[in-house]
Amino acid sequence: MIKATLVHFERVNTRDNMTREFRVESQGKIKSIKVASYSKGWATIVPTHICHIEDLAELLEGIFKNGSNFAKEVMRAFEYNSVFCGVKVELDGVQIVVDNKNFQKEKIIDQYKKGVKSKSWK
Repeated sequence: MIKATLVHFERVNTRDNMTREFRVESQGKIKSIKVASYSKGWATIVPTHICHIEDLAELLEGIFKNGSNFAKEVMRAFEYNSVFCGVKVELDGVQIVVDNKNFQKEKIIDQYKKGVKSKSWK
């Protein structure tokens, strides 16, 4: 069973003074993430290292589980209070958009696979 994603805001990235870095306390292989922006309720996540879609999908599903502090920590880090809508992340050139309607691990992986397939046709 996938657990709620718990994060801890660590710092603002000194290279761009915009990206916020978070330590992930609750999930398996992904130990940190960067959030490049937070606007109109959408957080844009940048994976901090090479990761597999399965690991990323677990982290993303956990964001929407009861007990997750992700939305609260992101809003605090960006000093921006709004209704949390979801996350956007790019993996292997495929943009993945996750909200409270498609946050299940299997749906996230399917969205990624469809994106990879459509990229290969271009």
